[in-house]
Amino acid sequence: LTLAASQVDAALDSIVDAIDDNRHALGAVVDANGAYVAFSGKNYINGNSTVAEDISDLDAAIGTALTNMGLTATGQINLVAGDVRYIKTGGSIETSVEGALDKLDQALDTLETAVVDTKAGNAAFVRKGDHVTEEFDATNNQVLFTISAEAHQESVMVFVNGMLQRMGASYDWEFGSGGDDEIELKHASEPGDYVVIKYVKKTSA
Repeated sequence: LTLAASQVDAALDSIVDAIDDNRHALGAVVDANGAYVAFSGKNYINGNSTVAEDISDLDAAIGTALTNMGLTATGQINLVAGDVRYIKTGGSIETSVEGALDKLDQALDTLETAVVDTKAGNAAFVRKGDHVTEEFDATNNQVLFTISAEAHQESVMVFVNGMLQRMGASYDWEFGSGGDDEIELKHASEPGDYVVIKYVKKTSA
């Protein structure tokens, strides 16, 4: 009986240790009674009742951010039983679900800000498809060239017969009165002049 009691005690200690390990891994998202503690003051995961809901909301936010960047994605986070992936931030590795969710939330907020900045016309990021090259065969005395999308002004390069043109009202070209999708040469073209305009287009709102 003494041996059996000792074995039961050891087994119980092992169970308690396992529960403590799980609580440590979850961080402050569970209290001392094992109840879930909802996040507050975050960007995407406030007031949920389970970790699964938190991750589902983050997943949806990732999909929205990618869609806003012109990409498509569904189910970016796929939970597999027993598979917990921790997120590295800077020089440290998050060792709790709470910390990982918090860093995911912060990262998504930063990403969404970048998307908004880009839509406002600031080049926070540039997709490969946003790099555009358009070619024109100029007609006699042509000075105005309309490109297919509005351009980030600082990205535009204009070439005439292979020669890079200098931007400015006192130089070779400037933007037309119609906006960032019009290029106006300061010197009239001759028939057959080959005009190439390279630019980064603004992301659609």
